[in-house]
Amino acid sequence: MNGVEVVVNEDVIALERMNRLLRREMRARGITTEGERDQLKSAIYLEFVRDLVTRQGGEDLGLDRKMVDRIVADWWKRRTEQEGGIRDMNEWLKERGVTATEQREEYADLVYRQQWQRVITGEDAGPGGRPVVDAYVRPSERLRRYESICRGARHLDEIGGEAPRYVLQELLIPTSNGAAVEAARATIEDLVRQVREEGEDFPTLVAEFGQRAGEGLSGRIPITEVDRRYGRELALFVERAAQGDLSPVLPIQREGQVAAWRVVRVNEIVPAQVPGFADPEVQERVWKLERRLRQQRLLDQALTERLRASYVWPRLGAGGPARPGDADAP
Repeated sequence: MNGVEVVVNEDVIALERMNRLLRREMRARGITTEGERDQLKSAIYLEFVRDLVTRQGGEDLGLDRKMVDRIVADWWKRRTEQEGGIRDMNEWLKERGVTATEQREEYADLVYRQQWQRVITGEDAGPGGRPVVDAYVRPSERLRRYESICRGARHLDEIGGEAPRYVLQELLIPTSNGAAVEAARATIEDLVRQVREEGEDFPTLVAEFGQRAGEGLSGRIPITEVDRRYGRELALFVERAAQGDLSPVLPIQREGQVAAWRVVRVNEIVPAQVPGFADPEVQERVWKLERRLRQQRLLDQALTERLRASYVWPRLGAGGPARPGDADAP
């Protein structure tokens, strides 16, 4: 298996190809540490495996290779013209670190993957012209999606409404070193007790003890931004909270260590703006959203099924790819 980085069923990815892409992505992202490099390599590995499995799905559809070659040739001609000619095209290939043959094959792989996706999502018919899935979104399904959006408030922006906005205020107590973790937690829990039991003013405590600029205020942000800034656990709390509620005391982790403790107060909740379903434009947006979510669900299910049915080496695992020499390696 020398020189082989990934095996998926009958296909292999060469070590040099993996390393070439890894070097290119490290330069593009400015990665210099070994930890970041390992994370990037695992992400590239997973992407390679998924791409191979979906490309094999496209091949299983029985696409005519000559037709694929014609598509690739047409793309190559257009790309060369876009780059300004053969000389500039060669420079583009050099920057990517690939040969013309390798680039053509990469595009052919993309054609197979896209065709598999189109069949799985019902955009195209399957082998023999038979539909694989029912892609029609019925009026009742459109209405159910609208009602679901109204209940949960997610995706409201996509149908012409506005999701609830929240103004949060954060009290943050950092830990200076490992020994101070529990002391910092005790401090913030005592401050929370003062607010809840003694009626202390939360903004005053934030100003006196907090470590965030701008009085720890978030501005009016949707729940997706709460999730991005503060994490999923706090976002779940905010979705269920009433105005004035305090969150549980939660840790902020950095490199496996508690760097700080935080508690957040929901200062303001701006109610959702829900558009009426009778509006034809709203119905059109709901239809597009339902179709997109259904297509993604179908793709996820189909990819999971193909991965389960595939032979993959090194194996996919939570701890990263297994290395050559592991017990299950060929």
